[in-house]
Amino acid sequence: MITLNLISIKRNQSNSNNFDNIGFILLTGNSKTLKVAWHELVKPEGTVPLATSLNFLTNKFWFKLNKGFGNGAFPKSFDAITKAQIVLSTELNESIGVKYEELQTQFKAGKLTEEQAKARIINLRSRVRKPEDIERDDVLSVLDTITEDSLEQFIQEQEHFKIESAKQVEENIQLRESLELKEQELENKEKEALKLKNEAIQKELENNRKLLSTKKSLLREKDNVKKDLLIKKVTIDKEAFKSYQIFKLIIGLSLISLYALICFIIWKMDWNIIEAWTYVAGILLSNLFPIFYLLIFEKDINPKRYLTNRKLKIDSKTYEKFKFDIERLKALEQEIDDLNNEIDELKKASTQHMV
Repeated sequence: MITLNLISIKRNQSNSNNFDNIGFILLTGNSKTLKVAWHELVKPEGTVPLATSLNFLTNKFWFKLNKGFGNGAFPKSFDAITKAQIVLSTELNESIGVKYEELQTQFKAGKLTEEQAKARIINLRSRVRKPEDIERDDVLSVLDTITEDSLEQFIQEQEHFKIESAKQVEENIQLRESLELKEQELENKEKEALKLKNEAIQKELENNRKLLSTKKSLLREKDNVKKDLLIKKVTIDKEAFKSYQIFKLIIGLSLISLYALICFIIWKMDWNIIEAWTYVAGILLSNLFPIFYLLIFEKDINPKRYLTNRKLKIDSKTYEKFKFDIERLKALEQEIDDLNNEIDELKKASTQHMV
């Protein structure tokens, strides 16, 4: 009431019927003061009240600026949501300011480390909101910040994160140790497998060396036997060649004797008789005899093949005479060839294993 009286004194004799000329007015949100100011005993009809609210004053200024509200629209400041945003922002920032002062006090007292103080300051800054930044989804978090000790909650969250991080680090260490152990086991297995493989290769090489040595020794023995047989064969072949030459000499002398006999017969007998017999003998020897020979022996007359076969028979009889086994020599030569091939294969296998 005293305030309203003071406003009335300040107005003095000014025209209270015109808002532009009143000079003074009390701006308040107190409902009792407004009720008294608007009472008919205090505010005569047609005069401007001694006190008013922000809405009334804003409307007057709005009209004076020729803005109007248009289509029933009101200034943003009259929106209930905007007012709520302003109130929440104010309360939030005041709460953050109080907590910031508490933070400074705790830091100066040594209750907080520099890192903890920095983390809390960052958390406080992240919670600051302008009225227009407060959205519907932020209301609960803002109220929590105003009504609860968010710093303690933040500390608890940080401690929880540290514990979880430590657990994760421990799990990572255990996992890494497990992986290292498995890698070590795998490496040991690989080394063991490589060792067994090398031992198998060495064993195989050793077996190859022993087998190679055995085959070489056997080859030397067979070579010695072959040399002895070849020495004997040379002597026997000379004897067989001598017999074959004698056989050819007999054949040659027989042909010469036959030719001499024919000449003697021609000399003793009349040519006319000899000519007839010669014709008959020619037909017999050139035509009939080969045919009869073919029918009886199923072979044609071939002097070269006859000599070759005869030589083989002479050689065979000579070998039998001296008790020389020519088939053994041939088998021995084949065995020597096989041994040489086996030795070459063993050498190649040993070379590949060494590489």
